[in-house]
Amino acid sequence: MTVVMRTALVVNPRSGGKKSDRARRALVEAFHGLAPDGEVAETRADGGARGVVNGLLHAGFECVAVAGGDGSLNEAANGFFDEVPVSMGEGGAAALRAVNPEACMAVVPLGTGGDFRRTAGLEPDPIAALSLLTGTSTRPCDLGHVSYVDREDRLAGRLFLNIASFGMSGLVDEYVNRSGRALPGSMSFFLSTVRAFMDYRNVEVEVRMDSAAPTRKKMLTVAVANGRFFGGGMEVAPEAVTDDGLFDVTILGDLGLWDFTVHSKKLYGGKILGLEGVDHGRARRVEIATVDSAARMLMDLDGEPVGRLPATLTVLPGAIRLKS
Repeated sequence: MTVVMRTALVVNPRSGGKKSDRARRALVEAFHGLAPDGEVAETRADGGARGVVNGLLHAGFECVAVAGGDGSLNEAANGFFDEVPVSMGEGGAAALRAVNPEACMAVVPLGTGGDFRRTAGLEPDPIAALSLLTGTSTRPCDLGHVSYVDREDRLAGRLFLNIASFGMSGLVDEYVNRSGRALPGSMSFFLSTVRAFMDYRNVEVEVRMDSAAPTRKKMLTVAVANGRFFGGGMEVAPEAVTDDGLFDVTILGDLGLWDFTVHSKKLYGGKILGLEGVDHGRARRVEIATVDSAARMLMDLDGEPVGRLPATLTVLPGAIRLKS
């Protein structure tokens, strides 16, 4: 079978490290077998997938298959829109300008974490994932929009596909990136998590979900989730659904390394909700800020450290279509 839609493959040549060079070459060869007239484009720098995907959609491609990790998927999702406003305001999804509302993205796992592909129910084999490209079936997927303070202390806005989290998770990503991703994804995230526990101090944070009374207490991590997994396989939001128009919000309270050690099997096994010190809720809009305005709490967005609190997050129901 061959693809029906006009399809392009975007490849992050850095995903998965040098050991994945052979896998990338095999993937491109398999793609050309399915889509002889398809185009293959490589990203050239961090953040480059956004511009590449945006250009392909403006050139008339109907489907963009993204071969990379969660960070590449995040960049690609942003590329489906011409502009991402700093704040959604009252306009909600109407404030976004989709290049082509009918265009779709295909997930081709080729990265370190692979957390969104777990929620999507995809096997880690990127060539097997190409089978999704045949036919015309697609499904809607929610996106999240977050207004936050970037690493240059400027107000910024960005879309996310999987999970935005705040607290120690942002430090974990810093350590994973510094490690050069030499280890397999789950092991790299696990070891970086243990290291981060040694360095991180919990911060008092206020979380407001829609119009409910805010939750204020010391927190280890706040995860605002569209997908279920983060951190290389930790199931922090086991009840999250990607097309229900709601965030699942998991608050890990004043917890430490001992709690992580004791309950790690439950975290990786989707049994974290209901544990002492863990709160859970659902919302369309979430506002998060440190109680002490001088305190800095890092943000992780789909596996990448991009900024810090304060932040406002808004769910955008069915804002993108996924190939299925």
